[in-house]
Amino acid sequence: MEHAERSDTTSLMASRPARDARWAEDFPEGSERRALDERMVTADGWLVDEEAEKLEGELCLRFGSSPEAAALRVKDPRGLCPKAILRIMRHEQDVVLTRVTPEDLVAALLDGVPEMETELPSELAPMFVSSLQAFFTFADRELGLPHAKECAEVLDKGMTLALTHVLRTSQELDALEVEEDDEEALFDPEALLHAIRERARLEPAPRPSTTLSRAERNKKKARRRTQKAGRRKNR
Repeated sequence: MEHAERSDTTSLMASRPARDARWAEDFPEGSERRALDERMVTADGWLVDEEAEKLEGELCLRFGSSPEAAALRVKDPRGLCPKAILRIMRHEQDVVLTRVTPEDLVAALLDGVPEMETELPSELAPMFVSSLQAFFTFADRELGLPHAKECAEVLDKGMTLALTHVLRTSQELDALEVEEDDEEALFDPEALLHAIRERARLEPAPRPSTTLSRAERNKKKARRRTQKAGRRKNR
């Protein structure tokens, strides 16, 4: 199937892209999760990106008003944290919410989050992971998605520590790169030599000093005394 002919879709890289017997078991007829999956993924396994983005956005808003979201210490009423991770999985891994596995989620967290355009500070990792855990708990309760419970379970304290570590490491490397760039700009040897040469060309050559040293002044005084003594003898 030619990908270029379908500008609104991308290939779905999944272990079971097509609707087979296992798919029918995971997505029972008449269930909300089946209706969602049928709109996000075509029968032959193509991801419908625009529709998936719309549906996932609506589910994130539903989560924002759920009991799971209300129980969070740091509130996320618009579901921005799950929306961010779902975007990474959809764009970078060709996976939509209805088919997310724990492996997909871990890869998105540890590889995708540090590369987000809007940087997530490492100190916000606990809040981010807690919000995602609440979201997948909601997805399990509300939709019964096949791997939602497993995804919620993997979002534990260990995942928080791992995400904190990779974010901190990424930010330290970025800081080193910025520092190196600054040093090159401030201490470019060629630019410094050019400035020195230009200053030497524009500034007049220094005049020789007319101030006599102490030894020279003493010699001059001695000559004057000798001259005076000679003039007195001649009188």
